[in-house]
Amino acid sequence: MRYKLVIFDLDGTLLSTGADLAWSVNLALAHNGLAVIPEHKVFEFIGNGSFKLIERAVGNADADIERVHEDYKQFYLDHCTDSTFPFDGIEDLLSDLHKAGIKTAVNTNKPEQATFKVLQHCLPGRFDLIVAQSDIVPRKPDPTGVNMILDHFGFPPGDCCYIGDSDVDIRTARNAGINCISVDWGFKTRNFLENSGADVICSSCEELRSELFA
Repeated sequence: MRYKLVIFDLDGTLLSTGADLAWSVNLALAHNGLAVIPEHKVFEFIGNGSFKLIERAVGNADADIERVHEDYKQFYLDHCTDSTFPFDGIEDLLSDLHKAGIKTAVNTNKPEQATFKVLQHCLPGRFDLIVAQSDIVPRKPDPTGVNMILDHFGFPPGDCCYIGDSDVDIRTARNAGINCISVDWGFKTRNFLENSGADVICSSCEELRSELFA
């Protein structure tokens, strides 16, 4: 096998979370007397953690970003499983990786509590390790989360691959010294990923399986 460990991003890679994220962002904006924004704009703001998401959504409006962020976190925790689901083929791919003896992990900028809730709801028991953003895990593209995962399993960088849907994931993998496979079914387009320096881009889980099992 080419890899012994595969690390996945979460939002836009494993799970279609956009509808619940956008709903919760707009609930927080409206709750604080701010104008709501189109769903596609929320998607553009995703990738650098929840605080940056809210900061971008608030924009130049006069608001207490910390308060909006706190409201958002609670709204999202309440609604994060309303419409979220795994992308086509993800469950079968994870099963095939486990059958092949390949370890799987998640490294995400989503806060810990929401991360564990959506994964327990959509993909329970599918991962050997989950590392979410927390007080001790900086947001990607900082490679701390990836390095924690490598250390946990004792694998060198060459035995690992990172799967993600954004430029942040590409930079995270490079910062950690591991290979990266990008997917274009998430929040970023193929053209965006190409311009961000993606080495390999997959458009389906079948393509991704071929890359991982090459």
